Amino acid sequence: LVIKFADCFDLSIAKVILVDNAIHRLNIPADATFSCKVRQRPLIPPQRPWFHKKLNEMLAAGIIAPCHPSKVKAVSLTILAQKAHETSGLTLDEI
Repeated sequence: LVIKFADCFDLSIAKVILVDNAIHRLNIPADATFSCKVRQRPLIPPQRPWFHKKLNEMLAAGIIAPCHPSKVKAVSLTILAQKAHETSGLTLDEI
């Protein structure tokens, strides 16, 4: 599908155009509770610069926003997955 509709996808999140008046609703019941326990493994040194760069790109593009810890309602793992169109990534020795 991605190849068929390649013109619909952009390789840079900074170039993605936001849709005016679009609202993403999760429809979660008000009394629902979620885990706030952090189960994230610490990043190894070679992962940190790459991960922080991606976070900064998403912040700059307005995809994510900073949130005070007191406002956190749920916590989930972050999975690092490098896309095929980016650089070659970490070597096995670096991982």
